[in-house]
Amino acid sequence: MLSKNATFNGAIGIIIAGVLWGTTGTAASFTANVSPLATGAFAMSIGGVLLTLTSLANLRQDSALLLAQPKTLAVGGLSVALYPLAFYSAMSLSGVAIGSVVSIASAPFFTVLLERLISKKSISKTWFTSFVVGGLGVIFLAAGKQDAAVVNDTDSFQYWGILLAFIAGLTYATYSWTARRMIEQGISSNSAMA
Repeated sequence: MLSKNATFNGAIGIIIAGVLWGTTGTAASFTANVSPLATGAFAMSIGGVLLTLTSLANLRQDSALLLAQPKTLAVGGLSVALYPLAFYSAMSLSGVAIGSVVSIASAPFFTVLLERLISKKSISKTWFTSFVVGGLGVIFLAAGKQDAAVVNDTDSFQYWGILLAFIAGLTYATYSWTARRMIEQGISSNSAMA
């Protein structure tokens, strides 16, 4: 069982990660002359290289365990490659607020679906209640009317952006789910995330 201090530190880490994740779309909006695909590819490649470099010792140690799970490794790799491309494209097409909220809020939903459908874990009443409240918030935000200056000329671009935001949430959830699955198989968290 975790100590109260470890639980508190974990919660603070999650909050900081959420703030950083939630501001990447805003930061990307300041680079209007750069394609969202280029932004996503740059973020993925730089982040991937840094994560790999900081995890080299763990990757060497866990290489046999990683290679013993080729399907999980491939699904996780594909998900982490697609996520930033969908995420930054969603920001570009639907606006930063809608794209960020739909991406971030849909990831827990997709994660629990993966847990339920593949890992056969049950869904708690608390999770279901929080999902309904969060889901309604996402629906109201996505259905709301935005200022024409915030989104592209036609509503169809915004709907494509919302779809891409859901794809970003799904691919992030799949990446997280595969990393957790690897960790449960004895692979270090550094290796699983890298």
